[in-house]
Amino acid sequence: MGQTKDGACDMVYKPEAMSDLDTGTIVAAEVLPGDQADTEELGERVGAAVGMVHALCGSEEKPAQVKV
Repeated sequence: MGQTKDGACDMVYKPEAMSDLDTGTIVAAEVLPGDQADTEELGERVGAAVGMVHALCGSEEKPAQVKV
């Protein structure tokens, strides 16, 4: 529960999706708590999305570490 921009009390959440820039394919999606900072654990989420793409493409290359 949290306060919205117009002052009402509501369920507050932030949907987030990561997509491949070349194809536009959504490779990861999740819903985060509304009070969580956008950059909190961003590197881990991006790294997981990169790992998912490598796994689906059959690449044995390890994804690079992402620093934010």
